[in-house]
Amino acid sequence: MLFIKFNALKGRSNFVYFKRTEQNDNGDIISNADIAIPLHKFLEAEPDFKLLSDGCISVYWEEPRHVLEKKYIDGSKTLIPDDEMEIIRNLLEKALDEHIYDDLLKPPTVEEQVDNFIKDFFEESEEVTTEEQERLLEEFLAELDNDGN
Repeated sequence: MLFIKFNALKGRSNFVYFKRTEQNDNGDIISNADIAIPLHKFLEAEPDFKLLSDGCISVYWEEPRHVLEKKYIDGSKTLIPDDEMEIIRNLLEKALDEHIYDDLLKPPTVEEQVDNFIKDFFEESEEVTTEEQERLLEEFLAELDNDGN
């Protein structure tokens, strides 16, 4: 059984979820693979991804039952066109066989955490001096030390 779900409506819990379950002739599960990726990170990795455009908030596809639907913000649903099915198959392969998106799940590095910490203090248009960066870095590292104790 192949399963893919995109959800773009629940605030910070936006995600893309890929799952493949293989069963033998007796119906016993012989392998199971899945991955859930924050939607914003997925869209950074796949900027040309268009399945969630035009008010579409989720895509659900399951085989072999052939459940194929796109749900829209107004509550309506449509079938997934054949050209989009090929895109979904390719994404499943990338996610579950090639593990291309695994790096998207790594926690931020200390450098990324520092950058995010600094961004919290300044508007995007403001220029940050080296002295301010060093002061904020010291504050950030002090916070890390305090959290560790």
